[in-house]
Amino acid sequence: MITRNKIIKARNLAKTFFRKQIKLRKKSKIYINCRHVLRSDNFTINYKNSFKCLDNINFIYDPINKHWAETDGISISINTYKDYTLMDMTYTLIHEAIHGIVHRDSKHELPEEKEHKIMELVNPLLI
Repeated sequence: MITRNKIIKARNLAKTFFRKQIKLRKKSKIYINCRHVLRSDNFTINYKNSFKCLDNINFIYDPINKHWAETDGISISINTYKDYTLMDMTYTLIHEAIHGIVHRDSKHELPEEKEHKIMELVNPLLI
């Protein structure tokens, strides 16, 4: 069941994850795995967008496609059809918040397949 308390706790855990990545800079899991997947240092990570998405969570009900969640780069929509544990909710929020934060040449978003590969290398539970 999705509760307000669970969402707040999961959002705080997700923000803590991103704050840690920011502190680690080039030693962060996100940076290291972006460099590995993109085979280049020619990318930027805009962590501000992840915090913006985490501060704008809403809900959808989708019993047909049964997605966990989705994002449009501005907000994260949680599927109320799913039953989440605290960790499921946390990893789902981190997953959705990572979408769209990495840009090649500081302007081009990565294809979703590459984003998912990076997420899988950061933590297999993000997929």
